[in-house]
Amino acid sequence: MSQTTLQRIRKLCRLGGYAFLLAGLAPMAGLPALAAPPQQAEPAPVAARGSDDRRDATLPRQTQPLHIEAQSLRYDERQRRSVFSGSVVMTQGLIVLRADRMEFHEDAQGQVHGTMHGLDGKVASFRQHREGGDEFVEGEAQTITYDAVTTTVTLRQRARLRKYRGAVLSDAFEAQMIVYDGEADRFELVGQPAAGPASAVGSGHGTRVRAMISPRASAPATPTQAPILLRSSTGIDAPGL
Repeated sequence: MSQTTLQRIRKLCRLGGYAFLLAGLAPMAGLPALAAPPQQAEPAPVAARGSDDRRDATLPRQTQPLHIEAQSLRYDERQRRSVFSGSVVMTQGLIVLRADRMEFHEDAQGQVHGTMHGLDGKVASFRQHREGGDEFVEGEAQTITYDAVTTTVTLRQRARLRKYRGAVLSDAFEAQMIVYDGEADRFELVGQPAAGPASAVGSGHGTRVRAMISPRASAPATPTQAPILLRSSTGIDAPGL
């Protein structure tokens, strides 16, 4: 990797609206690691930040940077494509994605789209802290596609999604494909037609979707007023009459 290519990567990182935190570039050809974008402190490792870190979440969604950690990067400027490998962790606002391999493509409008893969039987995963409450959404699949603009997550093959309220599991879903819109809190499950006998969903060959949905806690009932008792009377008892 030449110094000219490194300079182009630095320029894309600054102009493209996302920051790369790469572990493993220094050993490549003995070149120094990429410097962080100016006027932006290097974030702590994702594992140390936790779900309560809202530094980027306070920014408008379109301007929230992508923070990526990986062991190596292969970048193709002509194709506008970046491939991260080795224990990859990507964070944007309140969503965290993990995979063995991540491929990112920048379109003509400068928007970033990523595909995450689990290798050797592993799965890629994501976790999102819903804004304005103590609700979390997490899931995993063999392949996860992430749209950084709309924050839409698409899980394919061995797809599973769970919703938590605090530490309590509230809803769980399994399907061949799950499309989750994180901004609208909306999702769609798709099964797969079977050529033979139906098998268990979640094994990668399921023919039907499965869902476990917990009832929402109802609002407490409004206390009713005690009934008024009527008594018969032989006259009118009123002052001055």
